[in-house]
Amino acid sequence: MEQQALIAALRSARQSWVALPLPGNPEVRILRPAEAEFGRFAQGITVDHVAAAVDGWRGFTEATLLGAGIGAEDEVAFSTSVWAEWVRDQAECIQVVARAIGQAIESHLQARQAAAGN
Repeated sequence: MEQQALIAALRSARQSWVALPLPGNPEVRILRPAEAEFGRFAQGITVDHVAAAVDGWRGFTEATLLGAGIGAEDEVAFSTSVWAEWVRDQAECIQVVARAIGQAIESHLQARQAAAGN
């Protein structure tokens, strides 16, 4: 397997989808932080962590982002800058994604302990 394929496989193992509590049931894909980054979360998961953890979405339309009265139902391609700007004004979505990040970290740590036989 070539290096780019290995990197993609490693990242894929850290990715998961999170449903958001919005009309149309859009989802975001989070990338669980690597173990070396866990220290950044010692004081909790912030909106900056939520903005940085998402690396994709599906089901997002202009209406999702701008509101049904303004945006069309056309799907919008993922953009890290659009996500970061939009999510900062979506308290409920911040909470949902923050919980998912925390659960992903906890699940990873539990799997590590189980593999170590503890």
